[in-house]
Amino acid sequence: MQIVNIVDRIDDVNFGVRNAALCTAQVLKEKYGVDSQVWYPKSNEKKSDDIFFTAKPVEIEYSSVEYYNQLVNSLNINPQDTVIVSHGCWRVPTKLAKFLADKGFKWVYTPHGMLEPWCMKHKFLKKFLYFHAVEKRLVASASVVRAVSSVEMQHLEAKFGNSKIKLIPNGTFKIENSDKKLFNKPYTFLFLGRLNFKKSVLELAKAWQKSDFAYEKDFLLKIVGPDDGELSKIQQFLKTQEQKNLNIELIGECKVGEEKVHILRNSDFFLLPSKSEGFPTSVVEAGMYGLIPVISNGCNFPELFEKKYGIKVGTSENEILEVLNLIYRGLFDSTLQNWRHQSENLKTFFKDNYSIERIAEMQYELYSNLLLIK
Repeated sequence: MQIVNIVDRIDDVNFGVRNAALCTAQVLKEKYGVDSQVWYPKSNEKKSDDIFFTAKPVEIEYSSVEYYNQLVNSLNINPQDTVIVSHGCWRVPTKLAKFLADKGFKWVYTPHGMLEPWCMKHKFLKKFLYFHAVEKRLVASASVVRAVSSVEMQHLEAKFGNSKIKLIPNGTFKIENSDKKLFNKPYTFLFLGRLNFKKSVLELAKAWQKSDFAYEKDFLLKIVGPDDGELSKIQQFLKTQEQKNLNIELIGECKVGEEKVHILRNSDFFLLPSKSEGFPTSVVEAGMYGLIPVISNGCNFPELFEKKYGIKVGTSENEILEVLNLIYRGLFDSTLQNWRHQSENLKTFFKDNYSIERIAEMQYELYSNLLLIK
C-alpha cells in the first residue's frame, strides 16, 4: 500500500497543513509497511529533507492531462494499492485528486478547516460561488471527506452528508520522559503559529500591554512564528513601547527542532485566540509539553473545555484582556502545585489521544478499508 499526499505549498507558512499531512509517514512505514509520497508544486525555495519525514517528495507542475498521465505512469502508482489524500481546498490538490479519482483511485479529501464558517465568510462571495459551482462538484468523486475535529465534522456533514465523513484528528509526537513543568519565574506565555490576522496575535499583544501582566518582570509573552501579514503591525506596536520595557519578546520564525523544543520546554501557557482553525496541531504539540492551553472556540477543541483542561478566550482585544487578568489573579489564588497537576494531566490526555502512533493507526484502518485490505 502507498499513500499519495497532495499539498499546494510546503513552505513554513503552511507548516500546520504540511506537518499534518506527513508526520505519520514514518509510523505508517515502520509499523504497517505503507509507503508515502508528497506531491507539491515546483518552487525555487530550498527544502530540507527533514520536513518530508519518510515521504518521497515529488515536485509537480500546473499542467495538462497528458502531463498528469505521464506522472502517474512514471511513479508506478495504481488504484489497487494507492490512496490519494488531498490537503486543503480550492487549488491543485482538489483538481488533481479529482483527476486521479476518475482514473479509479480512492480519494480522501481533507479540507483542514478551510470550509469552516469563519473562513468561508472571508472573501465570502468568491468562495461561495466557487464552492457551489466547482469545489463541491469535484468533491462528489471523493471516497471519504476527512474531518480533523468534532466541530468540523458537524459542519462537513451539513455540506456533504453524513455517509462520507470520517473523523481523524491531527496529532504529534509523544514527548518521552518530559520534565515536569515547574512554573518557575518568569512565567512564560507562548504564542506559536503563523503571524496571521485570523490568529488575533496583534490583539493579543495589545491586550497584554493593558493587562496586569504588563511590565512585570515575573511574566513574559513570547510571540513565535513565520510572518503571514501581521509581523510589521506587531513590530510597529512594540516600537511604541520601547521606552517602557514591555515584557513581550517577538522572536519571529524559529527552526523546527532544538530551537522549537527549547521554547516549548521553557513556556508555561499556550495562547491561541484564533478566529478559525481546522484542528491546530500546535495546541496538541504544546499540550504534549504540559503547557496550559488558553484557546478560543475557533480552535475547534471543545474536548479541552469539557474536561476543564483548557481556558476559553475570545478573539477581540477586550475579550483577551479579560481572560489574561483572570489568569493573573488565578496564579496567585491557586497554588503552583495545582497548575503542575493540571499540566501533568494534560500531557497524559494528549499522549493517550493525539499521538502520531494513534493517528497513524486510524489512518491505516481507513486506507485498508478503502482498498479492501484485511
